[in-house]
Order: sequence, then structure tokens, then C-alpha cells
Amino acid sequence: MKALEDAVRVIQKDSLTWGGSKLVPVGVTSG
Repeated sequence: MKALEDAVRVIQKDSLTWGGSKLVPVGVTSG
């Protein structure tokens, strides 16, 4: 499961970099 957590963190950073249209709801939900 740790690999999943790391992937999520990377995705969150990427979402901040390129907008992450698909990840916006996830970022907003997680606060």
C-alpha cells in the first residue's frame, strides 16, 4: 500500500504543476 501512497503524492504534485483536470476533485476533497 505504501507504493500507492507514494503514487498519490506524486500525482498531487503533478496536478499542481499541470493543472490535473482529472485530479482536481481529489485535491479539493483532500483539502
